[in-house]
Amino acid sequence: FYSLKVLGFILGGNLTSILAEKIRKELGLAYSVYSFNYPLVNGGFFVIGMQTENSFREKAVSTTINILKKLKKYGVPN
Repeated sequence: FYSLKVLGFILGGNLTSILAEKIRKELGLAYSVYSFNYPLVNGGFFVIGMQTENSFREKAVSTTINILKKLKKYGVPN
């Protein structure tokens, strides 16, 4: 629970998060980017979302997936 809560903050918890920096600021693909853990009694789910134009949708999603792959491989950057 706590690890996913921290991951949610690191990925999309504020304007200096990993996703906000890359997708919103650097590439300009979304108006907002967010992530959070939604815990339930028998599990739960992790949410990543963004508000983007339909024409940017595919690039924004593929960029998010690439960021997650790098995070899995290299860990959280300093």
